[in-house]
Amino acid sequence: MKKSIVIVLLTLKVFVVSAQSNDEEMLWLQSIFQKDKMEILTPKEVDYWLSFHRNPKNLNKLKAWELQTLFGLTYDEVQSFQKYKKLYGAFVSTNELNRIEGWNESLTRRVKACTYVSNFNEEGLSRKEQLKAPDLHYSLSNFGFSTPISKGFLQDHYLGAPAYFQQKLLWSKRNNYSFGLTLQQDKGEVWDWNPSKRHFGFDFTSAHLSIHNDGFLQQLLVGDFQMIGGQGLVFGGGYFLGKGGDPILNITRAVSEGRPYTSVTESGFFRGGLVTVKPISNVKLTLMGSYKNIDAYASDTTRVINNGLHRTTKEIEKRSQITLVSVGSRLESSFNALNIGCNFITSQYSNYIDPGVRKDSLSVFEGRYATNFSVDLNYYWRNLSFFSEVARSNFGGMAYLFSTYVSLKKGFDLVFSFRDYAHNYVSLFGNALSESTNTTNEEGFYVGFKWKKGKKFLLEGYIDLYSFPFSTYRNDVGIEGVEFRGRSKLKLKNNTSLFLNFSTFERGKYITKEDYFKSVLIKEISQKLSLGAIIEDHHITLKPQVQFHFYQGEEKSFGYLLAQDLSAQLFDNLKLDTRIAYFSTDDYNSRLYSYEKNLQYVFSYPPYYGKGWKNYLLLKYRLSKKLRVIARWSYTFYHDREVIGSGWDEIEGNARHDLAFQLKVNL
Repeated sequence: MKKSIVIVLLTLKVFVVSAQSNDEEMLWLQSIFQKDKMEILTPKEVDYWLSFHRNPKNLNKLKAWELQTLFGLTYDEVQSFQKYKKLYGAFVSTNELNRIEGWNESLTRRVKACTYVSNFNEEGLSRKEQLKAPDLHYSLSNFGFSTPISKGFLQDHYLGAPAYFQQKLLWSKRNNYSFGLTLQQDKGEVWDWNPSKRHFGFDFTSAHLSIHNDGFLQQLLVGDFQMIGGQGLVFGGGYFLGKGGDPILNITRAVSEGRPYTSVTESGFFRGGLVTVKPISNVKLTLMGSYKNIDAYASDTTRVINNGLHRTTKEIEKRSQITLVSVGSRLESSFNALNIGCNFITSQYSNYIDPGVRKDSLSVFEGRYATNFSVDLNYYWRNLSFFSEVARSNFGGMAYLFSTYVSLKKGFDLVFSFRDYAHNYVSLFGNALSESTNTTNEEGFYVGFKWKKGKKFLLEGYIDLYSFPFSTYRNDVGIEGVEFRGRSKLKLKNNTSLFLNFSTFERGKYITKEDYFKSVLIKEISQKLSLGAIIEDHHITLKPQVQFHFYQGEEKSFGYLLAQDLSAQLFDNLKLDTRIAYFSTDDYNSRLYSYEKNLQYVFSYPPYYGKGWKNYLLLKYRLSKKLRVIARWSYTFYHDREVIGSGWDEIEGNARHDLAFQLKVNL
């Protein structure tokens, strides 16, 4: 263990952190969203907007339906955009967006940051000159550990050091080129240098090189990437928001492309190459290929493992046991308000995959081969946008997704979405709208709405009716459910806002009781309510909030959370963020989630359950123009236990400290 700790410390010394413009991204994100909205953005939503910031759209080529689905513009806002463009012609600068009638400052900033107008001066630069002038140029390192350490480290069950380390490097010019490198070492993982097995020291290594062009060759990408196509039934890569965030933008996909992969999640991406060509003006063809080593449990049966952890001898033995080869394509054609695409992918495992669980309509993959084909269609007519995709897999199952986006006047928008995924439709890389984590064995009807009353009031939400026609994990037969979520914001003064969020779901669940020979169906109900305020006064921001959670299943359970957040700009070079919270829940079923500020690009939504206190302190200190230090300390104290966690992650005692550090050197 001492040897592993020394290696981690040496690694920290070697990787000096440099940054040039990554701060600009977070400042931009904070500028386009109000503080109360920023607080409830999920990590996927943050990645969604940052990916647009890094891959902007040509403002003069944006269509009306793209403005609606990409940026959430209302019907009136789209009409104002088209009226301005018709009156003054093509945009010569994104600054012209400030002159569009009816656009507020937040909307203008959001669209400006995610679009561009061709700069003829830059177009004349050579590739070498463009490489010297990147938009984003940063290297970022994170290091963290917890104390006391868990049983797995005390008894040497985990072979590596009780600390994690991440290193990210990105050098890119938006819509031109991108190079990225990501390195990660989880807690307990060992340094492994074995090039023959493609192990290069760090447990997880990811890299990409992407080049964009406006001619015949649109994009060339080598390394790790994700594919986005249609509504996600075949190619579901990228940061699809899904349910839970913005009820309008989260449902429809308006982008189809290949994107570099920069996440530290060790699954859900391709490793190989991608090329996009444009043979004629309104047709694009993308071809991709991937070859990946996959973790698997291989004995009498072969089961794929996706958690990416290699801390113990057994976990290391399962590393890169099998391979997955994938070949795919997307053909896309645009005709004014109509966009049609065809998606195809076929994948082959080196071993026969046997999930080792019940196979009676559990909608899980079994075999060596998986093939998917789909056709998607987007059509815009006045204030209506239609999105659809129909797909088929080699197992014979079909999947359908039809959505309609209606942008009404006076700031009221609606979206309707119907989905039907057969239990024998299996897609290894699909990620479409669904209640479950897989795009299979599900039917549903979704209605989302958003109402904006000027700059003072916002009301948005959705209702989703869904069912699983066939058996699922831990349910002997199909079940059905309903979910509703709504949130509102009221701005009282220039420096004070109130917010109220409510969600509820009701669904069936099968449980096994000792007195019965078979499973019994019960009703599972969950209701959550949170309310709070954002109060700004010069350099200080206060956010008091309270959350409640009522759960009813086999037994009733109740939980609540009281929290006070404080943000203060103490000096020009020193900022403080802190929280003190008290939580009390009857059990894990009534747990509560709350956003916590963390290191840059690190997003925390931990569950609060049991009874205790939680507080954290986040300091951001700029030593000079070239040096910045960020440190975070978190402390959790429980009243109702003497042991935290379970198994090898068990910690003796009722308190835990988590520390994390980040260092940046601007060049």
